[in-house]
Amino acid sequence: MPVLFRYLLPEYAKTVMMCFSGLMTIYLVIDFFDKVHRFLRHDAYWLDILTYFLLKAPAISCQIAPLAFLMVTLLTFRIALPGPRNHGPSSVIAGIFFIFDPIARTIADVFLPNGTNVNHKLVKDGSCWWYRK
Repeated sequence: MPVLFRYLLPEYAKTVMMCFSGLMTIYLVIDFFDKVHRFLRHDAYWLDILTYFLLKAPAISCQIAPLAFLMVTLLTFRIALPGPRNHGPSSVIAGIFFIFDPIARTIADVFLPNGTNVNHKLVKDGSCWWYRK
């Protein structure tokens, strides 16, 4: 296993557990307070309420999984990468600006945190070409 994965995998797993459990807790608390009047109206036994939420947990997991993994990916790479901590994910790539041309191609200007324009560097190195009308 490469060194990068040995470092990122434990960070990713730790952050998955924190984000997933946090989102699950928030969802369950909100859902409980949303349904508490129904439970009280029908005099539901506490074991029935607990069973209801335990059986609902897989469906909740499927709903929050995409958001949790997106959050985890952003947080893990922000924590794992060196650099200034006050810029968030922007320290990885300082900016990407998308423009759509008349031929429906997506053109992006990519700037690194130090201000280098990646597009100009690639054209200068001969790795790509510049389209002129």
